[in-house]
Amino acid sequence: MKGLYFSDVKSAVKASSKLKAGEVIVTMDGTTVSPAGAMTGGSRDEIEKGAIARKNQISRLKAGLADAIKDKGKSLMNKEAHSHKTK
Repeated sequence: MKGLYFSDVKSAVKASSKLKAGEVIVTMDGTTVSPAGAMTGGSRDEIEKGAIARKNQISRLKAGLADAIKDKGKSLMNKEAHSHKTK
């Protein structure tokens, strides 16, 4: 079995799609990643931190999208109000 070593889970998972059958990635904390992206062992802390970070990023993106939609709506309303004044 051939092994590749990465310092973190995120890099390991990203590289896992390029693995050939029989190859495995091992991170510094002992997590192994298969060619299919399955993870075993290692530190749950690093995996949980990644999941928490993604959840926080999704929340920020949703809030940003809601703000952008609200701003676009205000812009359209202002544009329509201005067009009525100039007629």
